[in-house]
Amino acid sequence: MDDLPRTFFAPSSGHYRDAVTDAAIPLLARDGCRGISLRTLADEMSMSPQGVRRWFGTIHGTWEAITRTFGSRWVGWLGDVMQRAPDRWPVADCTDFVLPLDDAEVAVTRAWLALCEAARQDDSLALLLDHYECLEERIIRRLLAFPSIDPDSAELAAAVALVRGLRHAMTSRARPLAVPDALAALRTGLAALVPDPLDRVHSRQ
Repeated sequence: MDDLPRTFFAPSSGHYRDAVTDAAIPLLARDGCRGISLRTLADEMSMSPQGVRRWFGTIHGTWEAITRTFGSRWVGWLGDVMQRAPDRWPVADCTDFVLPLDDAEVAVTRAWLALCEAARQDDSLALLLDHYECLEERIIRRLLAFPSIDPDSAELAAAVALVRGLRHAMTSRARPLAVPDALAALRTGLAALVPDPLDRVHSRQ
């Protein structure tokens, strides 16, 4: 947890969902979906698996709690990023507001993608996660919104897909795409999708 952004944790909230999600994020970042079990979560929280089971009933109930809480935090983080983005459009002003910019943000993004992978294998988790993915898409589209392009256009849908694809590339275990290369790829991709020149770049670093 010490190497991950503090904004994703709520260690003093006292809520069971917060506690188990605080434990789950570093496990997901390190080991992916397979890193989550009642035992590993209990070990992370220095308690017994039976204690975790008393909170949520089953491992599936635990996954549901993690999905709701991590989803809320993820969307909240993106929303905070959007609030810090420049008030000047187009997206040339904020291309690096939609990708992780350091090792800690890459780790949390890896954890988020692991949760998304778990949801692809479970219909009920997929339904829960869909709510947060729709909110995420809305935030990304707003950050990437050009005044001259319909918000429901294929160009903006492709831009959202580009962002998500670059996140996967940046979190690769074997050959992770470096932050500068990811930002350059995003700008190049967006330049091909939209007519506005990408000639002004702001940074949140």
